[in-house]
Amino acid sequence: MDGLTGTTRKILTAVTARTLNPLGCNEALRRAITLRRISPLGKLTMHSIITRTDVYGFDELNEQAQQRAVDVIRQKLSSDWWDDGDSQDVTDEMTYELAILLGNPDASEHGAADFQGIEGVVVGWWSLDRSQDLAVGGRLDRTNAPRLPWSDGISHVQLTCRFQATIVDVHVEDDCCTCEPRPPVRRAPRWTTRHVTRLRAALLRQPHLLVVVTRPARCEPLCPARIADSVTEKQCTAMEQAVRNALGDAWQAGKRQEEFKSSESYARECIAGSSFEFTKDGDLY
Repeated sequence: MDGLTGTTRKILTAVTARTLNPLGCNEALRRAITLRRISPLGKLTMHSIITRTDVYGFDELNEQAQQRAVDVIRQKLSSDWWDDGDSQDVTDEMTYELAILLGNPDASEHGAADFQGIEGVVVGWWSLDRSQDLAVGGRLDRTNAPRLPWSDGISHVQLTCRFQATIVDVHVEDDCCTCEPRPPVRRAPRWTTRHVTRLRAALLRQPHLLVVVTRPARCEPLCPARIADSVTEKQCTAMEQAVRNALGDAWQAGKRQEEFKSSESYARECIAGSSFEFTKDGDLY
């Protein structure tokens, strides 16, 4: 007898098993620990990667690569490179075209580059989509827009920017009467009653019930209110349509300016006046 009970013998067996596998881990984890002990920690080394790209000027490219370069620049000019300066060029072109159509004297004396705008009129907003939105505000009269079909009696045309559009209002002159008015009189109010005698008696006792009535003047034969030419609805419609036609043509001028800014000829001008560099295939470097 070794003097050990059954329970003591089982405990010693478990201790012996743990001695063979000290951490009590499974086989895969024990191998991972062994491999980590065997594999030393290596030193980190920084590597520099150098790439070489050959760049060319526009004149050094072949014909196909040059066309590719022009297309790339055109796409840039109409999207990523479009800035406030390009938008201002479109606005200036619209304003100058509108001034020419209205017969503005300043536009006739100066060119598009030196033109300072229409006095009292400003191009507030525009959109060059299919909707042809153009919002212009200000006042047109015989001084800044002499080419419009002015009729006797039309004083001015008011332009108002509203909801990304232009509201055109034709204003007619008010010819006031210059004749001397007749003195006012006191009359009884128009009461409906069958007792006229009683009403008259009451008014005689209470004169404050009488109403003061101002009588219009008797116009003389040469009074401006009598001899002034009346503006017909047809004349007002013709004036409004002329203004809207001018606004539509001004929008077309802005559209042409935008198309020029993204055209092939303008792209070639930009390439000629700059030092762009391109890859062999014509992509911008």
